[in-house]
Amino acid sequence: YCILVFASDDVGEAEFTMFDKVGKAAVGKPLLNLLKFRNPGLPTIRKIARVLMVDRIAPPEVTQIIGQKYKLLVSIAKEALQPQAHSYHFKL
Repeated sequence: YCILVFASDDVGEAEFTMFDKVGKAAVGKPLLNLLKFRNPGLPTIRKIARVLMVDRIAPPEVTQIIGQKYKLLVSIAKEALQPQAHSYHFKL
């Protein structure tokens, strides 16, 4: 998984990326299961990936999380903060 999430509140907004396990937890199913279900006649992940380069429609399991509200707990290490930085990058 590689799911972009845009979050906002009264103070500002932020962009997060959910990879692998976090994406699986948000969607509720492993990515490979979704891909195999949508492409039952394709025997290998390589052949499924070729189809996905053309078919960019997200499965319903992914689109159903659009617009949902989540509570994100963010912890930032002191070393990650730099006084002159205009943006911050850190791992959740």
